[in-house]
Amino acid sequence: DDHPVKTKQCTGTVCGEKVDVLCSRYANRVFIVATQYDKIGMLLEVAPDAPFEDETQTFSTRFVMGHSEDLMTDVFAREVAKRVMADSGQPTPVLLGLSLRQYSPEMVRGTLEMVSGARVW
Repeated sequence: DDHPVKTKQCTGTVCGEKVDVLCSRYANRVFIVATQYDKIGMLLEVAPDAPFEDETQTFSTRFVMGHSEDLMTDVFAREVAKRVMADSGQPTPVLLGLSLRQYSPEMVRGTLEMVSGARVW
């Protein structure tokens, strides 16, 4: 495939519920959607606070569209960015679309595993 945007998608079951994941690698960022509603949902931007160094890296999150009072959405966003940057070795910003029914620790862990399985970075 010679398309400049590399994309992978997968569907799985997490906590007994269907979850769809789409990961796309652009020249300047990674775009990830995790949804149970076939919609992008809230959109978050996650970027490293400093050049990527190790597991102690900190990240800033910003809601581009929508918002959530659930702290697990922020945990999820930071964990996704941490995995992307650890795997790529680059300080790659992440644009993350989230539309999940719940953000329990089990849902977050399972969905993170799906994201890792659809890696394009």
